[in-house]
Amino acid sequence: MPILIGTNEAQAINLVLEGISTQRPLTHDLLLNFLLELDVTIEKIVINDFKEGIFHSEIHYIHNGENKVMDSRTSDAICLAVKAQVDIFALDKIMDEVAYNQQGKKGAEDEPGRLSVDELIPDGTSPEGFSEYTVSQLDIMLQESINREDYSKAAMIRDEISKRK
Repeated sequence: MPILIGTNEAQAINLVLEGISTQRPLTHDLLLNFLLELDVTIEKIVINDFKEGIFHSEIHYIHNGENKVMDSRTSDAICLAVKAQVDIFALDKIMDEVAYNQQGKKGAEDEPGRLSVDELIPDGTSPEGFSEYTVSQLDIMLQESINREDYSKAAMIRDEISKRK
């Protein structure tokens, strides 16, 4: 399921995944430290909505023995989940709308997985299969191509989006 996140969150997640610690706590470290100091236990993250190309998430946590839920930007929730080492879930309706299976087909009913831009346009010259994807999904793939500096694929995706508008 392709999710675009901000540079700061991406760097923070990468530091955790690479096992690199910083001299001073970053924002998400500070938040997690604060929560732990207040005896808050993060249980899980749930991606619960997708509106106008934007994912919405909830942080499920326990405080004073009570289960609670807090709204969050998905990028912050994912960063917090990685740092707290908790699971990230997505509602079935979200997976059906935006996830891709291993065969590159929309929906998560088969093998869950992520469609890369390379799988969508394997030879880099013919945009096949675009009709199966929503404009929101194409926007995500466009941004991924730009982030990877693969401008030829980005141009093909941009052209498909333009054709639909």
